[in-house]
Amino acid sequence: MRPKTLTVLALLCLSLAAQAQIDTNQPVRPMTLEEVIRLALENNLQIARVRYEPQLAEFRLSGDYAYYEPLFSVSATHRFSQTEGQTVDPVTGLPTIGQKTDTDAFGASPILSGYLPYTGLRYQIDATSSHRSGLSGGRTIDDYTADLGIRLTQPLLRDLWIDQQRLTIKLAKKDVKISEQAVLLQIMTTVNSVAAAFYDLIASLDTVKAQELSVSLADRLVDENRQRVKVGTMAPLDEKQAESEAALRRAELIQSRSDVRRFENILKGLISNNYEPWHAVDIMPQEKLLAVPQTYDLQESWNNGFAYRPDYNQAKERLERQGIVVTFTRNQLFPTLDLVGSYGRAGIDSRSPFPPGDPRFHDASFSGTLADIRDENNPSYSYGVVLSVPLTFRAERANHRVAKATLEQAKIDLRVVHQDIMVGIDDAIQAARSAYERVQATRAAREFAQTALDAEQKKLDNGRSTSFVVLRLQRDLTNARAQEIQALSDYNKALSTLYFREGTILKRNNVRVESEK
Repeated sequence: MRPKTLTVLALLCLSLAAQAQIDTNQPVRPMTLEEVIRLALENNLQIARVRYEPQLAEFRLSGDYAYYEPLFSVSATHRFSQTEGQTVDPVTGLPTIGQKTDTDAFGASPILSGYLPYTGLRYQIDATSSHRSGLSGGRTIDDYTADLGIRLTQPLLRDLWIDQQRLTIKLAKKDVKISEQAVLLQIMTTVNSVAAAFYDLIASLDTVKAQELSVSLADRLVDENRQRVKVGTMAPLDEKQAESEAALRRAELIQSRSDVRRFENILKGLISNNYEPWHAVDIMPQEKLLAVPQTYDLQESWNNGFAYRPDYNQAKERLERQGIVVTFTRNQLFPTLDLVGSYGRAGIDSRSPFPPGDPRFHDASFSGTLADIRDENNPSYSYGVVLSVPLTFRAERANHRVAKATLEQAKIDLRVVHQDIMVGIDDAIQAARSAYERVQATRAAREFAQTALDAEQKKLDNGRSTSFVVLRLQRDLTNARAQEIQALSDYNKALSTLYFREGTILKRNNVRVESEK
């Protein structure tokens, strides 16, 4: 590369670096991992959204229970009737002409009805009363009637231990549990993402520091080479090489600072529900990347995964949910055999056809009908069974086959999740071990690179080395530092991933999730 080209590149990079170093006077907020996790739990939009799922499931379940609320019905009617024609009075035997009556009725059949939740028993309570008055066949009519009764229908086969509504409620209960596990899974996912973003941010800041040190070394070498060129102990080309290298390292520093902003924005998006107030804030992690050695127990991690992983618990709940459907479809293979029964009392009080003053005269009243009901003067009852048998059960058998096949699918789904957990945890342990070994190796490489650079710098000072060799060793040291920083970040992220896969990430971060019921 020509010296002129090197000079242009150096000026360009110096200009970019100057722009990147402009003081923005942005507020700095020191934060720990515990604090960013707390903010994420309070403000993360994905968590906020999924938290509505259990509430919605509870609302739907509450609505399903309304099926068992008694239905109250009542009516009040008035009916007028007038007919013309000649009839014969049954008492006097005299001819009469036409009738004209008013009838008032109150009550309902049924006035109260509903289902019991455990046996499917259907009840129906009837309560009606009426008052009919007017003229009929030339005589005055004044009749009061009242009826009170109850009718029961109890399934003995189909719909006895489960019916459509009980199925709906059982499935809704499972949906509540599944949605609760979905909330837990989102919380765990968010905590893992926050930890990863936090470690990435620390690593990017450490990389900026390493790049700044690299720029400082390159600038110092440029100054030293410039002095050597002035005194004639070094060729001008060596000075230009050092300037070129310094410019390239400033360009790398600019990119590293851009990476800081990128990782910072990722973290801000996870811990806030309103980005605008956070836009002008610089997050300063108060923790350092450390490589704390760990001991691993694969079997214990597997057991934790099967006990605490929300996706595994969801698969188990879905399997049990489908088992309820199979129970229902099996019940529907039985014929309908219902035990039915009824009991009632009636009250009747009519005005006698004899004129007032006649010893046989009797005036009617509503209290007379109530007395009949109280004294059980007009009882009635019935009982029996009703059998209904589809000729083929084709639809029921088909539904049962579908339910059983879906159950087998759910069993396979559970086995898939079971195996994925085992493989994932095994992979995570291996990744954590490898990341720790990389930390040790990169640390040693960085130390060796530092030693080599110090030795070569002394040789250069004594005129026994070249600027080119020193620049190469400086770059080797910078790369070794970057690799060590990345290895530390990868190790901490690998541990977080392991805790996530074994389901203990909330416990290890001192996060307690309580039900919002």
